[in-house]
Amino acid sequence: MKQSTQYKYVITSGWWCGEVEQEQRVRYGSEEIRSVAFFKKWKKSIFDNTSPIQIMVVDSHSPTKPTRDELEGIEFLSITENPGHSTNHTGKYCGYMRSIIMGVTYASLCDVDYWVYVEQDALLQGEGIIEECISQMTKPFMFGSAKGVPQLIQQSFIIIRKDGFEPFLRHLNELDYPDSELPPETKFVLAASPLLRMLPVSLFKGSKNPSAFRKMLRRLVRFLVARFKGYDELPVGYGRARPIKFEDKYLYFQHATEEELAKYEKIKM
Repeated sequence: MKQSTQYKYVITSGWWCGEVEQEQRVRYGSEEIRSVAFFKKWKKSIFDNTSPIQIMVVDSHSPTKPTRDELEGIEFLSITENPGHSTNHTGKYCGYMRSIIMGVTYASLCDVDYWVYVEQDALLQGEGIIEECISQMTKPFMFGSAKGVPQLIQQSFIIIRKDGFEPFLRHLNELDYPDSELPPETKFVLAASPLLRMLPVSLFKGSKNPSAFRKMLRRLVRFLVARFKGYDELPVGYGRARPIKFEDKYLYFQHATEEELAKYEKIKM
C-alpha cells in the first residue's frame, strides 16, 4: 500500500456480516456485497485507487469475519456487541454510526490531515480518487450528493478535514436522538451546518407514513439544506444514485447488482 505524497489521510470503514432473521429495511443489490468474499473486492478497490497511511475497520461483533490473510495491511477493531441497523438498534447509535464516530476519533488520534470513510459495500474507481476530491474541498466536510436519492446526503463515501474532526463529533453527540428517530445522514447535515442547526430538529425528523403536510416540510428541508449546507458535495458520482457511467475516470458506488459488479470488473481488467 502506497502513501500519498500530497495528503496525509486514513481510511476507515465498518463491518458486519451474518444471517439476519428479521430486518426492517429493504436489502438492495446483490447478496454478494454482504459477504466475506466481497471484502476482497473492497480491499482491492482501496489498495488500487487510494494512498492512505492506514486503513482501519470497525467490526460490530460480527459472527463472520474476514480471515487473517484477508486483513493483512488493515487494522481490525471489534466492539463488544452488534448494535444493529439504524432502523432497529440498541443504544443511541447504530453499528454504522459507531464505526463513523470511532473512525473520526481514530483519524484525530493519528493526527492526520483528512479522514476518509468508505462503506463496506462501496467500491471506488480511479487511482487518485481521494486526492482528486480533496483538491476540490473548500469546507471541512464533503458528503455525497443527494441527487437521485431520498436522503439529504449520501454517506458511503465521506471526507472530513482535520479542522472538522472535533466539531463534527461534538455536534453529533449534542443531537440527543437515537439513529432510529434521526437518521445518520440527517445528523451529518446538522453537524456540518451551523445555520441549519439553528432550526428546530423536529423539522428534520421523518415519518414512515408522512402526511401531505410532512411531505411539504420535507421539500422545504431539502431546499434549506441545498441553500445553507455547511459542506461540499463529492465531485464524483454515484453512491446509490443510478445509472452509473462506468466510463467515468472517477466514481464510487454501493448496493451493486450482479450486472454492475460484472461491468466494474470488466473496466478493471
